Amino acid sequence: MPLAVKNLVAYSKAMKAVDPTVKIGAVLTTPGGWPDKERAPGDTADWNNTVLSIAGSSIDFVIVHWYPGGTTTADLLNTPSRIAGTTSELRSLIAKYAGSRAASVEIAVTETDGVGSPALTSQAAALFAPDTYMTWLEQGATHVDWWNLHNGTDQAPTTVNGQTDYQDGGILSAGTCAGGKCQPPRDTTFPTYWGIRSLTALAKPGDTIVKSSSGNSSVTVHAVRNSTGGLNVMLTNKSPQNAAQVSLSYAGFTPAAGAVTTVSYAKGGTALTTAKRGTAVAQTLPPYSITTLQMKPASGTAIADKPTPAATPTAPTPVVSSSGTIGTRAQGGIGAPVGQATPSSTSGDLASTGASNAVVTYSAFGGLLVIVAGGVLVLRGRRRRGLHGK
Repeated sequence: MPLAVKNLVAYSKAMKAVDPTVKIGAVLTTPGGWPDKERAPGDTADWNNTVLSIAGSSIDFVIVHWYPGGTTTADLLNTPSRIAGTTSELRSLIAKYAGSRAASVEIAVTETDGVGSPALTSQAAALFAPDTYMTWLEQGATHVDWWNLHNGTDQAPTTVNGQTDYQDGGILSAGTCAGGKCQPPRDTTFPTYWGIRSLTALAKPGDTIVKSSSGNSSVTVHAVRNSTGGLNVMLTNKSPQNAAQVSLSYAGFTPAAGAVTTVSYAKGGTALTTAKRGTAVAQTLPPYSITTLQMKPASGTAIADKPTPAATPTAPTPVVSSSGTIGTRAQGGIGAPVGQATPSSTSGDLASTGASNAVVTYSAFGGLLVIVAGGVLVLRGRRRRGLHGK
């Protein structure tokens, strides 16, 4: 294996001799997942330490795959909470071997989906998708790539939380059959498509990721300050049975009074639904749903409330709510512009984007959300691969 890594160093040198701006990356094993910490015969260290000890000064980004899996759908939906720890371990490895260049070495998550869990196309996977995208971006990843556009499967469909799951890593139906049962016609959208597309309601080019936190383990939250001074907040209710009564509070942002525009995707939906519903401080989230609030600032507050990036964000104080009320805080404060990642550090379970000089932009492509980072599309269509992620 060291020979292969030495070849990577030579390749990087040759490529940069032609174009000094080209970026070269190396594949790492995901910390905590197989085959992390395993040593190949003849190697004196595991894969990550071997690769980085040789190529750490020659690469511009590292590649990891995020297939956290889970025995249950609840397990899958809790996996984004592990991303901060995974990122921290990757950053420690990079710092160990990349020296003064460590802060500029990017993290690219070039594959992720729900494989290894019960849900690949059903609603739990749809909820997992945007939470995973946003959590990685908040932790400083410059790419998040979903596996896959079309995939297909040799596994028969299953029933997950009362919904057919086609056990397919694609977000669009391949129109294939397995176990005597067939998928919908080719290009039919699976719930995962709508989960990813929900991100288009949250962020646009020029927007800023800001800190947010939830006081309830069944509700996740992500927030983005838009270029006109408004605030978009994505709330995901991970309970398959129960609606969530949510109260929200804000620091550094005063929302306009009255009903707010919501863009939502609920179990069984075939499109995103836009409506005027609830207020900026109180929302009812349907079971197993994604709801994005699109809020305007109160009159006269847009300039005063405009967020100012800072090097070291501090964690917000948890919301204190009345008994039985879920507390959720969406902070209109420190973050990194969507379209220009800003170096910053993390604080506790919350984080603005990590140290990186890469460009991260959001755009629409064929009606589906695509995130472009350094010129690379994150949602890729590739041929089916059997037993992917196993």
